[in-house]
Amino acid sequence: MTAGSSTVASIREGARAANELLGHVSELVSGVKEHAGKVTTLAVQIEDRDRRAAGSLGRTS
Repeated sequence: MTAGSSTVASIREGARAANELLGHVSELVSGVKEHAGKVTTLAVQIEDRDRRAAGSLGRTS
């Protein structure tokens, strides 16, 4: 693509494509944030479980 051959139509198409890409990137970011929250929650649960397990070491039932 050369700048000299640009037309109003090609500029509009480029803007449309950029806006579509921005929408997809926004969806991706939202998905990553959602999964990051799940990982954080899971990490807290694992930490609590491990802390309880470590506290019971050496105890007899």
